Amino acid sequence: MSTASATRDGLRTLKRYPSMFMELSTSPNRKCPKILWRWKVWMKTQYALETLQQLIVSRLLVRRLSEALAQVKDEQSYIVVRERVHRNTAESTNARVKWWSIFQLAVLIGEGIFQVWWLKRFFEVKRVV
Repeated sequence: MSTASATRDGLRTLKRYPSMFMELSTSPNRKCPKILWRWKVWMKTQYALETLQQLIVSRLLVRRLSEALAQVKDEQSYIVVRERVHRNTAESTNARVKWWSIFQLAVLIGEGIFQVWWLKRFFEVKRVV
């Protein structure tokens, strides 16, 4: 009898599989033994092991994907906050530029009115009688 180990649900179990030796001979001088296993049991065990390995690999990949997705989500929320801050800064700057332009226009109009008044007063002819 031979033994093989299989893992199932995280537990390690030993199972015994009967084997049978057969002699295959094509000629009387040449003897070739062949081991015959119970293929159904062995194939089921192999399938279970492969399924378990695939499950472990799948869980690992899902965990990595979940971590990457969480990182992408954090990056997106950071970008949204950063964009909001930059937009508020740009709107504030635009408002200041607008009011500064209006103030400059008012100063230029006031200066023009003052210069016209000053020149009129300067060139005014005064008659002394």
